[in-house]
Amino acid sequence: MNPSDPAFPVTYEDGMAEKFTVGLTKREYFAAIAMKGILSSHAMILPENRDKLAETACLYADAMIIELSK
Repeated sequence: MNPSDPAFPVTYEDGMAEKFTVGLTKREYFAAIAMKGILSSHAMILPENRDKLAETACLYADAMIIELSK
């Protein structure tokens, strides 16, 4: 699994027959879901926890990608 692949790929063609895909990557999507769960603990909402929250969400996203790649 490539973490840079789009989670929900939508491919567009511009007028020059070039195709491009937009949207969140799988890693970004997994991190967002992890962050939502972490934020359900009100202790993490404090401003001083902001950097740790983002780091933790990305660690969970990376772990999910590794597990799904097996």
